[in-house]
Amino acid sequence: MPGGSVKNPGNMRACAALFFFITTGSAAAAQIEMEIHPQRVAVGDSATLEVRLSETGSAEPAGLPAVDGLDIAFSGTQKSFKFINGKSWSGIVLTFRVTPARRGVFTIPSFAIKTGSAVLKTKPVRLAAVNAPAQSRRGAADLKTMLSVSKKRVFAGEPVVVRYFLLHAGIDLAAKPAFEKYPASQGFLMKEIGEDIPDTTVRVEGDTYVKTHVATFAAIPLEPGMLRLGGASCAVSFSDENSFFPFASSRRLAYESDTVTVAPLPAAGRPPSFSGDVGSFAILAEYGAEPVTVSGEKKIVVRVKGSGNFISLTKPRLAASRGALFNTEANESIRVAGDALAGEKEYVFTFIPDTAGDTALGGASISFFNPSTLRYEEVRTPNIRFVVKDAPPRQAERTEENAAVQGPESRAPLYRVAVFAAVAAAAIAVAIARLMRRRAAPPQGVGVTAPAAEAPVIAARRENPERDMISAARMRDAGRFLPSALKALAGIEHDVLGAKSEGLLRNEIAVVRDELYRYGYGGKEMTPEDMAALCEKISALRKARE
Repeated sequence: MPGGSVKNPGNMRACAALFFFITTGSAAAAQIEMEIHPQRVAVGDSATLEVRLSETGSAEPAGLPAVDGLDIAFSGTQKSFKFINGKSWSGIVLTFRVTPARRGVFTIPSFAIKTGSAVLKTKPVRLAAVNAPAQSRRGAADLKTMLSVSKKRVFAGEPVVVRYFLLHAGIDLAAKPAFEKYPASQGFLMKEIGEDIPDTTVRVEGDTYVKTHVATFAAIPLEPGMLRLGGASCAVSFSDENSFFPFASSRRLAYESDTVTVAPLPAAGRPPSFSGDVGSFAILAEYGAEPVTVSGEKKIVVRVKGSGNFISLTKPRLAASRGALFNTEANESIRVAGDALAGEKEYVFTFIPDTAGDTALGGASISFFNPSTLRYEEVRTPNIRFVVKDAPPRQAERTEENAAVQGPESRAPLYRVAVFAAVAAAAIAVAIARLMRRRAAPPQGVGVTAPAAEAPVIAARRENPERDMISAARMRDAGRFLPSALKALAGIEHDVLGAKSEGLLRNEIAVVRDELYRYGYGGKEMTPEDMAALCEKISALRKARE
């Protein structure tokens, strides 16, 4: 080994890696858990902090965290074998004693545990410390309720956040308090909203309590006036550790109610499109840029974000012409942000065009009253534009497919047969027509007026969509009924221009047209009874037009 160099460094690295695997392999597989019990203690009493490690032979704390107001001491290490949730567990348990010197809610931060040559980190835990209860007042009996209302003065439609709390002297709750009587909702639209609020300490009437969150509700006032919120009751299950023989117990607690003043929305500046939404919102529309065929489907996703009355939010407005438009409310995400109700709602619109060409649906919009600016506002997406193409002719497709299957050598005979059949049919039709004219001809010498207007009358009858619609309904022909009914509606709509009841008639025509679209494009099966009912509706619209 001249010059101090290593002749085979690869073997040395392999040996080092093997040594590292042997000394750390068991530690790498070790799992660490931490638990403190009880989670609430009186000042001067101690809680036990346990750190459990599996898949390891030895462990010790690398150091103890320093927390102002807490005395943390290492009690020792022991090997343990337990059954946890029906499964066996073996490992090492490190025990610490934690004693609060003052009241408050403390967080014990993560600290290091050495196991072999590895170092593992614990997770932070919380401990609540309260004043020791007076001798004359036992902890189990010292329970109070607290109601928190986010706002006492709001506008109609403006959300109010209502929170329910339990005040106690540090008892161990066997389960989360359950409502027996839900909050009063007269004059409000209410919905429970999930919210995670950690325990805190509060001082009430000279005593310190632990404040535990029970539930959060969003309340939407539906009308102006002096309205009451609250009035619920809940059942609390707990373990009374201050009694001589600790046992599980329960109590029923009632909540007081609070008054909320609801002001009416201002009339000045209210736009015709306003539907009662209150808050501050933004709107976004997403859709594919690819073309769609006539009678195909174009999906448009509209999202509304912000803060406000999300549990009663009206759907965005989106106008459509030259086709049918349907919508569904797909997803929502609602949360409490401070004292406001925030979230996002998603709406899926399906547009089915009936005309080819460049199509614009305008923008999706929503109008609302903003209680921060005290103004009515509107947000709108950019215009939704895409191209509609004609659907390929189905008969041509079938003919080409048949020709491709039969081969080029068999096409000519088929064409000749088709031409011969067409000529024969035409000849038969001409012969029948001549025969009918001979039979219908008047006797020789009798004066007869020439039927010059016969052809126009027949043509007019053929172009009468309402008569065709009624005929198709009698024949139970849904395929012929639908286009005739749509043409009849279009004619009625054209005739009502300038009429005094134009707006009302147009709305009624739109309702009937949407019903027809559900049969034509929505996949709904049309029965003879449906056709008869639609005939009556369209006839009634024609009479109203007249």
